[in-house]
Amino acid sequence: MRNSSGQMLVETILIMALLLAVFLLLVGQFRSNELAARLVTSPWVHLSGLIQNGVWGPPSQSMLVHPENVSRQRSERGDDL
Repeated sequence: MRNSSGQMLVETILIMALLLAVFLLLVGQFRSNELAARLVTSPWVHLSGLIQNGVWGPPSQSMLVHPENVSRQRSERGDDL
């Protein structure tokens, strides 16, 4: 027991070094492939269409189904009273 008292400390340092290396590798991959930017911007396109026009989709496409779109403001039949 007395001869292996430093073994746990050495193993802990080695595991911490391994975890740090894996973490730095993952951070490098995220930065080089811009994964974080894609996770934020990709859903934001559809979310901004929902905020602007009330329909899931890019704002340029969902603008056509917005209730106040010019093509949806006229009535061919008029008032039916």
